[in-house]
Amino acid sequence: DAETDGTNGTDLVLHAQLYALGDKYDIPSLKQKALLGFRSDIAKRWNILSLARATRDVFTTTPDSDRKLRDVTAETLYAHASDVADDPGIEAVIVNLDGLAYRLWKLKSRE
Repeated sequence: DAETDGTNGTDLVLHAQLYALGDKYDIPSLKQKALLGFRSDIAKRWNILSLARATRDVFTTTPDSDRKLRDVTAETLYAHASDVADDPGIEAVIVNLDGLAYRLWKLKSRE
């Protein structure tokens, strides 16, 4: 279960930060490796605290035009909405991050 994995979700945050560094310094191979790690970890190894922090990092350190991590993050929040909706940290990132609520709304509209 993603929420009880023993890694405590720190890799998810690290992948988000490495992706941002790859973008900042124009290192496509770093971005790609970080994206692959992020996708792998967000699919199976996260907890609510790490998901909230990684979401904040993704939406504050990557350009609006770069949707790769943003889409994966929004899809995960949407897929696990019943698990994370009552968490104040998740609520704070959804309320405060430009574009995140819109992405979640778009996912809902596809149903």
